[in-house]
Amino acid sequence: MKTNKTIKFLLTASKNSLSKEDISYLSNYLKNREISDEQIINIAQNHAIVSVVYQNLREHFAGDTLVVKLKQKYMINAQKSMLISAELLRVVTILSKENIEAISFKGSSLSMLLYSDVISRQYSDIDILIEYEDIEKIYAILSQNGYEKTLNITPNQEQKWYKNSKDMLLFHTTKGIHIEFHWLLVDRDFPIEFDIKDYQNITINSQTIKTFGNEDLLIYLTIHGSTHLWHQIGWIKDIDMMINTQNIDWDILKSRLNSTNQKAFILGLYLSYKLLDTPVPNYYKEQMSNKWIEPLARFIIKSWQESVSEFKTRVGIVYILSNIKTRVAYLYKVVIKPSRSEYAFIDLPKGFYWVYYLIRPYLLVRKYLF
Repeated sequence: MKTNKTIKFLLTASKNSLSKEDISYLSNYLKNREISDEQIINIAQNHAIVSVVYQNLREHFAGDTLVVKLKQKYMINAQKSMLISAELLRVVTILSKENIEAISFKGSSLSMLLYSDVISRQYSDIDILIEYEDIEKIYAILSQNGYEKTLNITPNQEQKWYKNSKDMLLFHTTKGIHIEFHWLLVDRDFPIEFDIKDYQNITINSQTIKTFGNEDLLIYLTIHGSTHLWHQIGWIKDIDMMINTQNIDWDILKSRLNSTNQKAFILGLYLSYKLLDTPVPNYYKEQMSNKWIEPLARFIIKSWQESVSEFKTRVGIVYILSNIKTRVAYLYKVVIKPSRSEYAFIDLPKGFYWVYYLIRPYLLVRKYLF
């Protein structure tokens, strides 16, 4: 798959193990780089791979100016990660005292699982899985601990939004930390089905917290990446590290896949296998020959190198859906079903909620045609 020089450089520097050929390529790029160190670092930051790129490059090119500047960005990210991790533990403790189970995933818990520390994976917020029934109780508790809701809508709009959404976003006004509380991992009407079956405990700073089991976590990460069309290389690196560092029971994993989520899973494995040399079982390699996967992978890589319209991205997501029925359901969600934009646009009384279904296409037309 064709990539520009900088993207290829960052992908190579993100590999779990560097060959002699990889090191030679990295050396040649650094000697003949065509853009500034700052531009390279900005691209790495946007793809959430500053940490892994820095840690690989410092082993072989410690004196290079890029590595020196990457260290500065790495240290800034590390400080933020430690702050976020401390806040995660604080929030989990607060909720636990109120008998609210909070299951951490992505962020600090994923970094600890994959790297045995909270700073080697780049992240910017906290993700916690909760029960839907605990939403208001959680907000009541955390509003006394510095958090505010980010949605600027009325209680009436908010109630309608939560019934049709999957998460609530809170923001700590002094610490600058966002927490996404999820009661669903995929939108209720998104045509991909997946539920967490197993959990495991991890320890951060001597405190035990709960996260997803390995097989479920790997499936979830591929679904999350695919439904956002892998716009960050860091998400692909997560797949690579899950496979390289964790004990995956591939038979159990296979039993958890279904017709709605399998293409998303295969796409994630394909990108990791092709771009980061991740070892993949032969059973899944055989499925990578499907004709839809290569063009979609090329589109994803193209989106890293040039601006791609939201419309084309939406079309790309259609390709990971299993059949006509799920594609129609997705198009309904994108074009017709009201989003938070419609609820924020106007506060309609209960008997007129149906009008939101007319406002949605109107706002889309206004956004893309005017």
